[in-house]
Formats: sequence, C-alpha cells, structure tokens
Amino acid sequence: MTRDLNITEARRNLLSLADTLNPENSTAVVRKRGKPVLAIIPYEIYESLEETHEVMSDYELMEQLRQSIQEIEKGKYITQAEVEKKVGIAVNGNQSR
Repeated sequence: MTRDLNITEARRNLLSLADTLNPENSTAVVRKRGKPVLAIIPYEIYESLEETHEVMSDYELMEQLRQSIQEIEKGKYITQAEVEKKVGIAVNGNQSR
C-alpha cells in the first residue's frame, strides 16, 4: 500500500516517516501540486532495487540468464540430488553415500 503525501505534509512528517513505513505501507509518494515528485522507500527496498538494476544492466549476465531459462524450459537441467550423487557430496558438506 502506498501512502500519499503532499509536499508540505512530507516536510512536516519527514522524521516520523522512517518509523511509519513498514512492509504493508512501504512507500510514500510525495506530490507537489498533485503531481508525484518523490518516492520515499525503506532503505532495504532501495538496496534491492539497486541490486536488481545492476544485474539487469549487465548485458552478458542477462544473456546467460535468458539462455538458462530457455534450457530449463526445454528440460535441459539436472537436479541438486543428481549433482550431489555425481560429485559425491551433499550440500550440507557431508559425504554422500
């Protein structure tokens, strides 16, 4: 859910917004003369958006991801259990039998 604030309300409540924004009410849109001009979000969401942007801006990485998705859709993959059996170890580090 998004909280709408006009610019005057945002200025007056800026310090308390850090305490009032939460996962259910995680974004505040600040409007000036009815037009959205700012979005205030919790820092964790900002970090996530930055990381997503970084990944999506990497052409080679995105191409590898697209190819991987196509291979999965074609059934060209092996399961974790198959990898563990082939390599002889379990994910938790114990020897596989």
